[in-house]
Amino acid sequence: MKEQQQEHPPEGNPLADEPKKCAKSRRPIAKRCAVDLRDPVLESTVESFAWDTVQRVKRLAELCKRYPAQAENVARQLLAWPVMSTMPSLETGEDFWNASFVFELGRDYPLDTSSRARIHRGSVMGRYLIQWIIRLHEFRLSIRFRPQEVPGQAKPDEETIRRCWGNEHEPEPGPKIVAVLRVALTLPALTKATSHEWSQRALVPLIMLSDAGSDETTCREPALQAIWRQKGVKSAGTFRSRLLSTVCQMVRKRARPA
Repeated sequence: MKEQQQEHPPEGNPLADEPKKCAKSRRPIAKRCAVDLRDPVLESTVESFAWDTVQRVKRLAELCKRYPAQAENVARQLLAWPVMSTMPSLETGEDFWNASFVFELGRDYPLDTSSRARIHRGSVMGRYLIQWIIRLHEFRLSIRFRPQEVPGQAKPDEETIRRCWGNEHEPEPGPKIVAVLRVALTLPALTKATSHEWSQRALVPLIMLSDAGSDETTCREPALQAIWRQKGVKSAGTFRSRLLSTVCQMVRKRARPA
């Protein structure tokens, strides 16, 4: 009988004791579920976070009743809203559905979410651009609704911009990216009518600074590699011109109507 080869996880792998079913799965969700649930520090963190969230959502419901206009300002920018559900039916309470801000939910969201929207989620470039649009939108919201140490402070400082834009998987944004983000904060809301301005002043500059590289060999983003491989694209200037044309066209299709 042949001996079966046993796979050994890398040394120091915290997932070593996890069930094989979770470890074998190649879906992204498997990575999230493959956690050592016996870690007491992790358990304490999750429990504290869950309890804190419950209290905040309860408090949010109370505040929305007292300040519906302020709730509307935020709800218009979002496609989801945190609510408390109760057992056994898990139906949301009537107070939520009767609140005026619910009918404003998603009204000012930058992407067209109607049934007739031309999203084309199968497009590599489409998915790539949607990620950028959502990230910029959430960045603007983080700045807009941030707690202000100085009431009425209009312009965020550089540290605030870095903190609101920062991503643990990326290096700290440099001065050039911060400069583009400052411009993004001054732009009108993204709609089909403003899509060209967003593409030219925010999306394309950020893409050029972040993912474009200097040629096909230094670019690691598949959606952009396709542009580098186009006939006649031999310089960063030509690449930027082709990129702008593509971004303008696709963002206009995906943005919400004016």
